[in-house]
Amino acid sequence: MIYRIFFLLLFVALLGLYKLFSSSRTDSRIDRVLLSNPIILDVRSPAEFQKGHMDEAINIPIDSIEFVPLNKFDSTRPIITYCSHGVRSIRAVGLLKSRGLKHVYNGGSWEDLVTRLEDHKHRSAK
Repeated sequence: MIYRIFFLLLFVALLGLYKLFSSSRTDSRIDRVLLSNPIILDVRSPAEFQKGHMDEAINIPIDSIEFVPLNKFDSTRPIITYCSHGVRSIRAVGLLKSRGLKHVYNGGSWEDLVTRLEDHKHRSAK
């Protein structure tokens, strides 16, 4: 019985941490950045990217980011990163900023960013 309670508490704690990193870490400035014609960077694996992705996204897996030449990015455009849950996206922002890029934002999960883009398009159409 005590083991069940322990594992239940552990599960709840892990679920809470997952929620913390997958949603609350999405950059609050994304809505403004969407007005700036951002580069959308999908940091998932090529296999995940092939299963589905945003039309305008560029796929650079998280493990490759530190090897990509920075001149690959248009320095006049901000970069929004996304992945499947938001954790790799947070890491990608840190890696790109550590390499000198300044305007890099966490878009969180693919689903969250798609929802924000759709909301942005609806507001722009009005």
